Amino acid sequence: MRVLSYNPSEDYFFVGAAWDEYRQLAVKYKIDMQGMGNDAEEVIEMYKLIQKDQKEGDSESWSYQQYIKDLYDIDDMPDVCLSMRRDLSDIMVELYDAPFGHMWNGCSPWEKIETAVIHDLTDLAAFECRIKERQESDVFAYHDFEERESTHEYGAGTSQEHMLEPERLTIVNLLKQAVENMAKERGPYNMLWSGKALTTQKVGAFCEYYAKMTLISYGISVYTSEIDDHGIDFVAEGRNGFLKFQVKGIRGSSQYVFMLKENFNIEDDAMFLFLILLNDEEHPDMYIIPTSAWRQESKVFVSHDYEGKKSKPDYGVNVSKKNMPELAKYRIVNMLSLF
Repeated sequence: MRVLSYNPSEDYFFVGAAWDEYRQLAVKYKIDMQGMGNDAEEVIEMYKLIQKDQKEGDSESWSYQQYIKDLYDIDDMPDVCLSMRRDLSDIMVELYDAPFGHMWNGCSPWEKIETAVIHDLTDLAAFECRIKERQESDVFAYHDFEERESTHEYGAGTSQEHMLEPERLTIVNLLKQAVENMAKERGPYNMLWSGKALTTQKVGAFCEYYAKMTLISYGISVYTSEIDDHGIDFVAEGRNGFLKFQVKGIRGSSQYVFMLKENFNIEDDAMFLFLILLNDEEHPDMYIIPTSAWRQESKVFVSHDYEGKKSKPDYGVNVSKKNMPELAKYRIVNMLSLF
């Protein structure tokens, strides 16, 4: 087993293991997989389906497995990854890129470390991580957006004077990339979403701006909060009042997307998830999902409370090829009657 990442604020480790190692751990510890239960073989089969979907999403220019190996600077792809508290009171199977994936919105508590081999989970009791020095390109990945200074009003636009330096630079970089791509006749913007230069934070920024611009292109009024207002990325004017949106963007065809329950009230009919799927060489695929989707029994739109676990309760979407028919009814073209 290999320690891949460390969360110093909560003393959690992210560990990669082989299937045989996982089977042994599952006998010794109660290990959960995103609320699925702890039957080892059932978890393995489900994980293999996820791996298959990810592999099918690979292109000639990009491999998900190589992306994971580059992410942690390792030579071999782990079969399964787990997050765990140092005292092993909480162990959960996770997606490979969970510490640095899309769900953290640019403020992940996980640190990149010099990976190390362990022979038993009890080795973690005295394990000391060697945290890698952050590079200049990592600054935005760990930026605390609670430091943003702003008013508490929604505005019809954001002027350059009120825009923070990191946000301004992000827009400049996105525009610069778009211009360069047009010059190369690759289209109005880059569509190699898996490219290493397109970090998780840049993907998040692109998706939020793209969602707003798409609605504006239909003549819909969009208002942006200049503070990170509890999971609300922007507000749009609907036929019966204002609608609140939380934006999530993912790369590839199979991932688990989630919103913390404390920030996503499914009893609020004015709240929506604006989901954007990014596949290489394709334009963004957009979905507007109402909270009512989580108020009915579904294997696609799920709820996890993680009782007795460190993870906070969440509402999620199981995105995979087999689940696309249920997602299809929420494509943006089918949801424009809201406006």
